[in-house]
Amino acid sequence: MTKKILVADDSPTIQKVISITLSEEPFEIDECLNTKDLFEYIDEEDYSVILLDINLSEDKSGYDLTKEILKKSPDSKVMLLLGTFDTVSDSQFAESGAHEKMVKPFDSKKFVQNCRSLIGDLDEEEYEEEEDEEEYDEEEY
Repeated sequence: MTKKILVADDSPTIQKVISITLSEEPFEIDECLNTKDLFEYIDEEDYSVILLDINLSEDKSGYDLTKEILKKSPDSKVMLLLGTFDTVSDSQFAESGAHEKMVKPFDSKKFVQNCRSLIGDLDEEEYEEEEDEEEYDEEEY
């Protein structure tokens, strides 16, 4: 079963970078640019991971949004995406229920590892199948 990830970031560039970074992974990715769309997506779909820009909302902090997300979608894991100059309050982070945080721009390999780790219950077979297909394609040429 494909695991779904929602990218909630007001930067189309960041969304594209994340989409490219995760393109080799067995994830289905949805994207939204604002909090209105974020909650519409959450109401319609179950997401394994929600990648949330900590500054997505002008009215609420990323910590408050995380609490709201987890109220509506308690089985989702939330990774907060922070800008280089954003400060993190460890107590607010813990209190919000967020599962992970990453600073943009991020190291691609570490980002993929963190997404895999958050999803956690992915069958290793899914990754092996992907790798087998790549090996087959390489041999073919």
